Amino acid sequence: MDIEQAKQQIAQDAGVENWNELIKSLESEGLLSQISVLNFNCKAYDLVLSSKDKEIAELKEKIKFNHDLMSNLDTDNYLKIKDQRREIAGLKQEMEINLTRHGEKLTFLNKDNENLKKEIAELEEIIKSQAIIKEADNAGLNSLNKIIKVYKQEIESLKEEIKKYEWIDCKERTPELIDGEDYSENVFAIADGILMIMCYCYIPGDDGGFVWANCNNKIDGDAEFDDEYEVIKWKPIPKI
Repeated sequence: MDIEQAKQQIAQDAGVENWNELIKSLESEGLLSQISVLNFNCKAYDLVLSSKDKEIAELKEKIKFNHDLMSNLDTDNYLKIKDQRREIAGLKQEMEINLTRHGEKLTFLNKDNENLKKEIAELEEIIKSQAIIKEADNAGLNSLNKIIKVYKQEIESLKEEIKKYEWIDCKERTPELIDGEDYSENVFAIADGILMIMCYCYIPGDDGGFVWANCNNKIDGDAEFDDEYEVIKWKPIPKI
């Protein structure tokens, strides 16, 4: 079996028509398939070497057989044996030449295989570096998400705080009286279309009730019942 016959056999074993189709199907798969091509080449040479080893074994058996018969053969048979030896010697020489050539090709393939291994190792290092960068990016993203979450919580707290100081319709709710007192905290109020500081008070008695008192635009001012005010909106005074 020569190298072409070995390649044809490997291609048929792989389920394709010929060696070229097998190589094309492997090379189309990318870098790793190049290693597969090298492996298939090595397998082909192994088949050739195995075939040659078988031929050598068969030739050795012939030599041994002829050697055993030499002592019992006449001159004509001896000459025939001599011719066979020459033929065997020629076959052996041809085989050694083929083995040398195959050995050189295998050496070349092994070098290519080593180069491919180096390239694969470099690619693995690149992939590893990219994985480290991605991990660092994910860690940074997680930290950013935590910061954003804290900011959102602070914004919600601010919204709730701002909501406390929005204008309140007097028809919906009026200021609550301080515990144990008959008046509320001073608040901003829109009275008769004017922004004022006022408090909401309760006057006991038959003529009493809840009224709005003027604090004379002082945050801590005392209430003064100087007029009947029509208050439509109010809101708490922010704490300083």
